[in-house]
Amino acid sequence: IGVLLTRTNLLLTSIFGILRAGAAYVPMDLAWPAERLAFVADQLKQNSENAFLITSRALIDQVPSNCDDGVTVLFIEDLLEMSKVVEAEISLPRVTPSNAAYVIFTSGTTGTPKGVCVEHGSVVNEVRHMLAHEVNPAHLRRTLFSTSICFDASVDEDFLPLCCGGTIVIARDLLQLCERKFDDITLLNGTPSAMQA
Repeated sequence: IGVLLTRTNLLLTSIFGILRAGAAYVPMDLAWPAERLAFVADQLKQNSENAFLITSRALIDQVPSNCDDGVTVLFIEDLLEMSKVVEAEISLPRVTPSNAAYVIFTSGTTGTPKGVCVEHGSVVNEVRHMLAHEVNPAHLRRTLFSTSICFDASVDEDFLPLCCGGTIVIARDLLQLCERKFDDITLLNGTPSAMQA
């Protein structure tokens, strides 16, 4: 399921909902050129029995035109309304470690971008390793979620804090720290060049 949303709590809600439903999310960045968005939409169609894209009505102009044929576009606003009226208990599939969690596309600098599938088991292993050896709950009390979901580092920013009762503080990107004060951030990720800015 493609995800083309702005960086709000609805982005994270969509990701967690997709995972809980037993599907894999495919992050699509609003900063990408139209050609790259269209390429990823084509990959969704070619590699999924049922291709979906979650976006917002406000972003309709950025939805690739090739989604008209073969990709069902779901608007987050409609999904929120549906969630208010659904009364029946929904049967969800059992998710196993070998199920796909997400597919990230390489930059394509050496040719055509390639989708790299990351399984649930790999995400769980990353979270367990980080909690056992790298960070503790105090570090994760207020984690800045500033990395694009198109990069693996975002997994640490959104999964780790929730696994130990932390809070996710959403930012457009790390450079937003230069423009706005974020109170009491206890953990942030970034490249050295972004940290120096």
